[in-house]
Amino acid sequence: MKNITITQPQFVTDFKCIGEACREHCCQGWNITFDKPSVNRYLNSKQLQIRTTAKAAIKITKKSPANWGEVIFSTKNSNCPFMDAAKLCSIHGILGAEALSTTCSTFPRTSRIYKNEIERSLNLSCPEVTRMLVSNKDAMALNQITDIQKNFNNAPALPLKDKIINLFCQNIFSIPAGSVEIHIYAIVKFLMVVEKIENIESGIGRLENAYHILADEIVNGKLQTELAGINQNYNLKSSIISLMQTFFKEKSHTRGGGVLQKYIEQLQQQLIGENELCSFNEIIQDIESSWLNVSEKCFDHDYYVFKNYFKYKFWQQGFPQRNGRSMLNNLYLIVAEFYFIKILLSTHELVNGSIEQDDIIDVIYSFHSTSQHNQTIQQIFHQHIEKVRCGDDLSLLQLLI
Repeated sequence: MKNITITQPQFVTDFKCIGEACREHCCQGWNITFDKPSVNRYLNSKQLQIRTTAKAAIKITKKSPANWGEVIFSTKNSNCPFMDAAKLCSIHGILGAEALSTTCSTFPRTSRIYKNEIERSLNLSCPEVTRMLVSNKDAMALNQITDIQKNFNNAPALPLKDKIINLFCQNIFSIPAGSVEIHIYAIVKFLMVVEKIENIESGIGRLENAYHILADEIVNGKLQTELAGINQNYNLKSSIISLMQTFFKEKSHTRGGGVLQKYIEQLQQQLIGENELCSFNEIIQDIESSWLNVSEKCFDHDYYVFKNYFKYKFWQQGFPQRNGRSMLNNLYLIVAEFYFIKILLSTHELVNGSIEQDDIIDVIYSFHSTSQHNQTIQQIFHQHIEKVRCGDDLSLLQLLI
């Protein structure tokens, strides 16, 4: 028998679907696929309602056993045809939870499977997941249990270097003092140390030393002073904002797109609608200054909301990610996405004079509803960012000031 270590953040342990109380349920506005057994089960169901709906609402694709059919959504409200009047799943209600397809029974849960480890997470495209992440300081506290299996998983082992880097980064974001931007700066400096170490086991002492130095510099304000001395680059900021605006405007018809578009339209109004006499630099300065108001109204002194966000992104993506890109290059995309979310929230506060936790939830979940489930989107972002960063990964620091 083999021991399998299962690691998951606290909010994964605590998560429960809130069903009809959800602000935007997951049974609408995007592609839902059914596996082969589920398709056959619904088409041949003894329950007339399920069988009739299945024949009208499942498009047979036979792309793979895992993608044997796709849901044909209602043209009236974009809802899944299996949803009943109470916004509950009729498959679940009539046939039971065991009859749900793999897609419907697992979302928003995700897993990364290694030889003797499993890392579990949740998708931020679920509003309730986002609410739990930003409302609980300990949401990203990692818990471990051991499962016993007959054999190891049929997957490669988790590289020790990746595991160590991820844990150090998680711990940096757990340092109480300093804003999230200061912690990102500390992560950059830590990764620069990592890049110089060839053997992670023999270099663990250097990493521990670097971590303690950076922790002290976060607390004593040295990193804040260094970051404040970096020159502004409004051309970079303009390019990132333009890229995100253009992309998400084209996705406004998808699940979450309408919610996100409301915040993007506020930003567009500030950039071109009501500030024709101001330069772009002046407009962005005004918007960025509102981030202090957002911080004061929505964050405690520990800034845990977006520290949790970055912990999540590092965990969810398995940072440093073995995808052929450098660690700093992968961090660049995370920071660019954060900057756009930050600009949307700051604009909302500037325009309305107030900001609520619901706004943070809405922006984060709707952003990820459009971006989190499509690898092509990530590739597009990387391609565009490659153009604007001009080969300089460290330019990401200019998105922090």
